[in-house]
Amino acid sequence: MAIGGFRGSDPILTVEQFAERGERGEVYFYTAMQDKAEFPVQEGIRQWVKEHCPPVTLNNKGIYIWGPCEARPVKG
Repeated sequence: MAIGGFRGSDPILTVEQFAERGERGEVYFYTAMQDKAEFPVQEGIRQWVKEHCPPVTLNNKGIYIWGPCEARPVKG
């Protein structure tokens, strides 16, 4: 799902809606093209991801992945 729509700036989900999907186990991985929020509307979701999804080591600059995501916060 493209969280911000096609261009990344559309607020298609609130943080609460995204978190509910995570709590139901519907969010497994989160992928971004950069390790910072490009659009402020996505910052809350990115923060939830960083709290609930461990970063995945990927040997490719410019692509960032977190997961598998869990409803409870990530330890460590």
